[in-house]
Amino acid sequence: MGVENMNLFEAIPANLFSIFNSKNREVYVTTLFALRQSFKQELSIEKELLIQQLATSLHQELLNLDIEEEDNNDGKKISKDAMSLSRFIIKRLAETGWIEFEYGVDTSFKEYITLSPYSIKIINTLYGIALED
Repeated sequence: MGVENMNLFEAIPANLFSIFNSKNREVYVTTLFALRQSFKQELSIEKELLIQQLATSLHQELLNLDIEEEDNNDGKKISKDAMSLSRFIIKRLAETGWIEFEYGVDTSFKEYITLSPYSIKIINTLYGIALED
């Protein structure tokens, strides 16, 4: 019996797991788990609201972010305050495919963040593994 003709890397972005190779992997995992909690009640969350929630709830973790490693990625300096760091984390999660941006259907042009089905499954699996300790 052969495996069905499927390619995992056609279903998920190639760089999805790159955040786990970062010195900041603990911050990324903590953020993914916080997203898991936030999205339990909502299918999408306004981007600025989520950034503010992360800055508040993950304040200490964000301040532990290794800025040196992250500054080299796009040449821009990152301010070391919780809001700027939260924005940076959200940007990195979007670049790697963990989250997606959508615009609201109203006329406000607000950006919303959603999780793709594969992200939800992977985050739930990682959360379950973390609980086994």
